[in-house]
Amino acid sequence: MICTEKGLLTAIREWIGKRDISYELLDEIAGLSPRYSNVLLGHVPDAKRRRMTMPTLFYVLAALGVGVRLEEDPDQFERVKDQYVARAPGQVRSNAAALMSASEARKRKALKRWNRPRLTELAASKNVEVHPTG
Repeated sequence: MICTEKGLLTAIREWIGKRDISYELLDEIAGLSPRYSNVLLGHVPDAKRRRMTMPTLFYVLAALGVGVRLEEDPDQFERVKDQYVARAPGQVRSNAAALMSASEARKRKALKRWNRPRLTELAASKNVEVHPTG
């Protein structure tokens, strides 16, 4: 299980070795600047190495044909579980609400407003005559 940045870099280097490709070819496949993976993955002291951004990490992983799977680390969970504080029930949202973006929520709210019966429709259903004020 990979739990550190150093471990992740080691695993990526191992996959580059398994695929038997050069850093230059990795750069080309991943769409990186020439020699950039050497800057990110080369064996240089940590203080001089540039850190990989999340998008670059996923470009490199895609170029290697590998992905990320999150798993529970039982030892680490034991160390941190006492720091967890349960959320108040009012703060917990259903999955549907959590997945709905803010723009979708605004759109639904607007559609509810727009679909309300109009004054003329209400009056017509009750046989009442409505005169516009002017």
